[in-house]
Amino acid sequence: MWRERLPENIYTVLDDTPCVFRASNYEELTTGVRDLMESPKLKKDNVEKFYKEFISGGTTLNESIIDNYITAIQQVFSA
Repeated sequence: MWRERLPENIYTVLDDTPCVFRASNYEELTTGVRDLMESPKLKKDNVEKFYKEFISGGTTLNESIIDNYITAIQQVFSA
């Protein structure tokens, strides 16, 4: 039902399209990430911005999400 509300040329991660990479094991995942990182079409600034805004909740690629979670939890319990 939700799909009917989108234009035909709009795809989401829920669609079965070639633009979505699905790894079935760790080896496929590491190979896919390596291929993506080596792609000349990929711009590091764009990846950093996308990751920070949509994936990690403000954490950059050079920061640890886990360390940030631990810090936040420690702050809550020490307050």
